[in-house]
Amino acid sequence: MLKPISEVERLSLKICVYGKSGTGKTYSCSTIPEKYSVVFVNVDNKLASLPEEFRKRSNVFMTEPITTPNEYSAAIREIANHKFDVVVIDSFTFVQQRIAEALSSAYEDPQKRLQYYDKLMRQTINALDFTINKLKDKTVIFTLLEDVDGLTGNTTVR
Repeated sequence: MLKPISEVERLSLKICVYGKSGTGKTYSCSTIPEKYSVVFVNVDNKLASLPEEFRKRSNVFMTEPITTPNEYSAAIREIANHKFDVVVIDSFTFVQQRIAEALSSAYEDPQKRLQYYDKLMRQTINALDFTINKLKDKTVIFTLLEDVDGLTGNTTVR
């Protein structure tokens, strides 16, 4: 049987927006109603796709560009202490890339490469768990790119 979502459940949604580059993942976040305070975690440094009128709203905030896993963790901890309603992680794909860069470059040895991918996946899941646990009382929107290699950061053109 269907039932309405409670206000507590509504404020703690976790949403993944997945798609190719340029399909409007970030832009669609600008449709969040004005009654909600929003913070964008600026990981890919491409928030220019947000309309100017949205960026000028008094209840919209952005972090400084995130370039390392430690900066990401610090930003999430700081955001957890504020009363934002919605947190947009733009883009969680680039969080994975930052983790990959911190771990090391790809290995040629197939066994070491498998170990590397295993460690990368575990660290990515840890970052996702960390984010969800720290922001459990907030709506979190994760944007993920379909066409970016999490290891090298190369965009595949199709």
